[in-house]
Amino acid sequence: MNKIKRERIKVLLSMIVCLTLAFSMLSAAAYADDNGQSAQVKAKTVSDDSGSNGEGGEGDQGTVDPGEDPPADPGEDPVEEEKADSVVTVTRTDKILEHFGGTVTGVKTLEDGTKETITVIKSGKTKGTVVIPYGEKVTFKISKNSGYAINKVVVDGENLGAVTKVDITGDEQEHSIDVYYSKNGLFIMLDAGHAGKYNKGCVSGYWESQMTWKLTNKLKAELEKYPGIVVGLTKRNLYDDPYIYDRGRMAKGYDFFISIHSNWVSSSRVDYPLAIVSSKYKPGLYKIAQPLGKQLAFNVQNVMGTRQDAQVWVKRLSTNGQDWYGVLRGCASVNVPGAIIEHSFHSNKRACSWLMKDSNLDKMARSEAKIIAKYYGFSKDGSFRPSRTAIKLQRGKKKIKVKWNAVKGTRGYVIYRSTKKKGTYKKVKVVKN
Repeated sequence: MNKIKRERIKVLLSMIVCLTLAFSMLSAAAYADDNGQSAQVKAKTVSDDSGSNGEGGEGDQGTVDPGEDPPADPGEDPVEEEKADSVVTVTRTDKILEHFGGTVTGVKTLEDGTKETITVIKSGKTKGTVVIPYGEKVTFKISKNSGYAINKVVVDGENLGAVTKVDITGDEQEHSIDVYYSKNGLFIMLDAGHAGKYNKGCVSGYWESQMTWKLTNKLKAELEKYPGIVVGLTKRNLYDDPYIYDRGRMAKGYDFFISIHSNWVSSSRVDYPLAIVSSKYKPGLYKIAQPLGKQLAFNVQNVMGTRQDAQVWVKRLSTNGQDWYGVLRGCASVNVPGAIIEHSFHSNKRACSWLMKDSNLDKMARSEAKIIAKYYGFSKDGSFRPSRTAIKLQRGKKKIKVKWNAVKGTRGYVIYRSTKKKGTYKKVKVVKN
């Protein structure tokens, strides 16, 4: 009995041991499924991110704290912040007369060393913009036209003076360049009398309108050979025929108005040149027009060799004293002195024949341009010889006030003083306008 019990107990214990071992193995397998695979995923993520082959190796710990974010992928380029372009706004003085004082152009140097010209301000406009990529540089060149000066250049609100070049590099900021021009030359308005085929001469083929159109353009070309002289025309072509009074008003802002003609009378013997100048209705205009008109009239006499001496007239309306001729009345209305120059008479055969030759008109244009330029102090070499001006002194308390008339074409004045009539002069003041 005891023996049988002992055998049963052995069997029972064996079964318990087997069941315990089996349970232990199942528990171990479940733990591996729940934990071992997650560790392998994390390890693979780290391996992929680090560029390894997932088989372990130096630095591979095999486990990663699942609470931490995976590190950034070092294989990707870092994202660079884009830099913004710079916008440069450029303005120039609005038209002085019907002209602009100058222009602004941009120059950019490319990577290969070549230079690219950039249009900054389009023709006929006062403002333009240029976009400069970050880090690139554009050189803005400031030019002036004949008869004008660069008054000042203001960059981002700062007055840099009369500079001719400004460099700006793209730096994400907005910039501004403001260019101011002023007149410093001589401006002459020329008017070719009549239009089409008008006022036939005593010699076949001569028309006053055709002669005046030719001479006007020749005179314009000769005047423009003098640096600083700017010439305007009241007509666009031979057949253009603006209203007479309006022709004079076209000289607004100019320094002198000249209307070119030849004359006619019933007598074929008359050949004197004639200058009709601004009247004393405005004394300041007459003071300028009379001496210059006189010089031009006597120049016609000398160049053409007329038999009669030149004359200078003033013809006024009896009602109000203004100029009788519409062109002179027109230019006087805009405060510009003027003269009508009659190049002898096309009723005179010799004079008419002389005016029909282009070579003679060339000679006349050269001589007239020389007289006008000299009167205002201009020369072909660009030098300037200012005319004399009246000076007035006014005594004050411990000072003397000096007054003088402006001299055309000057950019400034230097004042010298001496304490003795024949003493040494010392510079005491510079006036820059």
